Amino acid sequence: MADVYQRASKILENCIKHGTTRMRTHVELDPGVEMRSFEALEQLRRDYAWAIDIELCVFPQEGLTNNPRADELLVEALNRGAKVIGAAPNYDPDKKGHIHRIFDLARAHDIDIDMHLDSGNSPADMDIYLVCELTRKYGLSGRVAIGHGCKYSTLPPADLKKLATEIADAGVAVTVLPATDLFMMGRDQDHSVRRGLADANVLVEHGVNCSISSNDILNPFTPMGDGNLIRMANMQANVCQIGQAHRLRECFAMLTDRSAKLMNLKNYGIAVGNPADIVVIDATTPEQAVAEVCAPLVAFKRGVQTVTRPRAELHRP
Repeated sequence: MADVYQRASKILENCIKHGTTRMRTHVELDPGVEMRSFEALEQLRRDYAWAIDIELCVFPQEGLTNNPRADELLVEALNRGAKVIGAAPNYDPDKKGHIHRIFDLARAHDIDIDMHLDSGNSPADMDIYLVCELTRKYGLSGRVAIGHGCKYSTLPPADLKKLATEIADAGVAVTVLPATDLFMMGRDQDHSVRRGLADANVLVEHGVNCSISSNDILNPFTPMGDGNLIRMANMQANVCQIGQAHRLRECFAMLTDRSAKLMNLKNYGIAVGNPADIVVIDATTPEQAVAEVCAPLVAFKRGVQTVTRPRAELHRP
């Protein structure tokens, strides 16, 4: 637990320094790991409440239908207050059974769902259709999100628009994870390597609520990163060739308003009665912040200043 806490606190402090004031983090629960990560991150959540609100999403990384202990750990974590449940069906021999069980647990505990879904190098065997079906069946519109969606990048434009319409109609949100998806996808190619990055702007333009985020930072899945979400939006825009001001502004919204909507935050934004969570970025417009990877200058949590990042200065001769 101490090792998890130490490593996670380093990443968390970087996220805070780059202006993150609210976070949903996925916590693996599997035999071998048991509850150690959950307990470390619960402690971290309490210790850093002065700067950030952390929501724990528990999920089985190594399978579920083939792993009864993972199921027991999920139930234990939910009984101990975990607010969101996730999934990683790619690692389960029964992907459909895995997804069904996660929906059953979410309904039993009245919590939201945020699952890793549809990583891969081809559009074959996508799980999003079952997720949309179950979201509609159980009336969970607005309470289900998926992360990655790499397979969506392999679809022709007409097929992507059709899929986007289905996702939007079901009320499922999509989070694109640029650093991880770029690092992991296309490993079957040695030239003209596919990007594997879903075009969040196209999804948004067809009604899907999307966010841009970090997945893994400084680990084998993504051995780089500094917790800077604006850098992630810049990376997304660069790779997907997003250049128009209004579309860059939408990328910024995927870090802010759209992420808040995905998390069902009711007190987000600058409004009377909301907590004074404010980040001041060294830019005049959202699109400038994304295009130039502008840094935050100060951050406040519930009205108390938590971060100061002085502007760099030139010392001219």
